[in-house]
Amino acid sequence: MEFPGCYFTAGIFADFFGRVAGSPVAVMEVECRSMGSERCRFLLGSAETLQRVYDEMGQGVGYEEAVGAG
Repeated sequence: MEFPGCYFTAGIFADFFGRVAGSPVAVMEVECRSMGSERCRFLLGSAETLQRVYDEMGQGVGYEEAVGAG
């Protein structure tokens, strides 16, 4: 796959952490073992924050840098 794609796990995490937080939580997978990464890694945050990170990643910025930019 071109992008990490464990949508089921991302959905489970969003539901679980949203219930714990008492408000909606967005989840985005940024590393995936099936794509050759050492681990699977997910980001959790507000939909607005993860949209900003996603947009920056679409412009070639790494997720670690995009997270730190906000």
